[in-house]
Amino acid sequence: MRIAGAALAGLTLALAACEPRDEGPVRAPAGAEAAPQPAPNTELGEASDAAAREAAAEPEIGRTFVFDCDGGYSFTVRFGPGEMALWAPESLGGTYQVLSIERSGSGARYVEGDTVFWNKGDLATIEIAGQRFADCRSTPSKVPWADAKRRGVTFRALGNEPSWYVEIFVDRLAIVTELGAKRTELAHGGAVVEAGRTTYRAAADGREAIVVIDRRACADSMSGEGFEAAATVSFENRTLRGCGRFL
Repeated sequence: MRIAGAALAGLTLALAACEPRDEGPVRAPAGAEAAPQPAPNTELGEASDAAAREAAAEPEIGRTFVFDCDGGYSFTVRFGPGEMALWAPESLGGTYQVLSIERSGSGARYVEGDTVFWNKGDLATIEIAGQRFADCRSTPSKVPWADAKRRGVTFRALGNEPSWYVEIFVDRLAIVTELGAKRTELAHGGAVVEAGRTTYRAAADGREAIVVIDRRACADSMSGEGFEAAATVSFENRTLRGCGRFL
C-alpha cells in the first residue's frame, strides 16, 4: 500500500510538471521588430457606401415625373430598374427614348447616345437634340395629365364636390368617382362633333354614360386653374360638371 501511494504521488507531480504555465502575453525580444499587422480592408466598406449613395440618388421606380424647363419646354420621364423613359415635347420632335443609368458622383445620371438626363432632387439637367436645358424643375401637378397621355388618353377632365375625373380613350371612356375608389369603363361609339361641341355616348350592362365637351375657357371651381374646355358627365342619375383638356 505504501508503494502504491508513493507511485501515485510521483505520477501526480510528473503530470503537473508537463502542464504549460500561463506566462501572460508573449513579448518580442528587445530590439526585435514587431510582425506587421494586416491593414483593415476598406474597399468593401467604400463600395457599400457608394452603392448606398447610388441607390439613394436613383429616383423611385415606377413613378412618372414632369420637368418644366425655361422656354416653355416640358419633359415627361418614368423610371425603371437601372433605366428611364424620356418623352420630349412636341416642339423638340416628341421623341421617346430609353436611357440607361450611369455612375455619378452626385444625383442620378442616365445616358443614351447624345441624350443625357441628370437629376438631383426636384431639379434636372437635360441634354437632347443638341440643346442643353438646366435647372428644370419637377411639376407634380402636371403628372396626372402627362401620365394619362402616356397611357393613350385623348381627353381628360375633372371636377369637384364630389371629386371625379373622366378619361376618353379611342375606343372607351373611364369614369373615376368616390375619390378614386370606384372606376367604371364603358365602350363608346366614337365622337360626335358639331359646332364646337364633342359628345361621347357609352353603354354596357344596363349602364349608360354621356360626356359632352364644349371648347370654351373653363376654370377649376377650387384651384382656379384655367382649362381649354368645359366637360359635363351624365352618369348614374348624376350630372358632373368640370374642366378638361385635350391631350
